[in-house]
Amino acid sequence: MHPRWWVDPVPARGPRALLRRVVLRTPSLPAAMGFFAGVLQGDVEQESDSRVDLVWPGGARIGLALDTDAAPGVDRLEIEGLNEPRTLIGAQLVPPAATARA
Repeated sequence: MHPRWWVDPVPARGPRALLRRVVLRTPSLPAAMGFFAGVLQGDVEQESDSRVDLVWPGGARIGLALDTDAAPGVDRLEIEGLNEPRTLIGAQLVPPAATARA
């Protein structure tokens, strides 16, 4: 405690937010499904030709979005409680309702 070398965090401001889902870009849905549904045993929650949403028993969720023209990686974070899309440190943050289902 002495000397104290940290500063207490500032209390949070604004409405509460909850990370609902991490959406990952993939050039191949079958390959991504093989890993996330096969190896990691995620259950398909919703599926289309261009996106698959997976869920695990503890409530963790990811979306796999087909994008054959982009490098694989994190596409966006779906945040419940966010009222409009924004970018923070290069990451796209979007409300879940703003996510297009194909």
